[in-house]
Amino acid sequence: MGALARATLFKQPTLSKLLDRLEDRGLVRRVAGGMDLRHSLVELTARGRKRIGPVVAQARRREKQVLGAYRAKDIRAFKGLLKTFIAGFEAKGR
Repeated sequence: MGALARATLFKQPTLSKLLDRLEDRGLVRRVAGGMDLRHSLVELTARGRKRIGPVVAQARRREKQVLGAYRAKDIRAFKGLLKTFIAGFEAKGR
């Protein structure tokens, strides 16, 4: 949950409430994360995967549209820079 909160930039209580609603709708489920009961894993249900599929497809189409004018080499460099930025941002939040 903590990693998911950092990745989504949500505060943990806000994320928990959101996940409660998604779980009530049958889109995700939380399962124990091993021996440490303070950890839980969040996974999409079959219904959640079905609902998210079109959203991911639309995001990929939009990405292709926005980045279409750039060379593949530049896109890879840009995405690498974004990943580095996000990793640094996450490290500061710990």
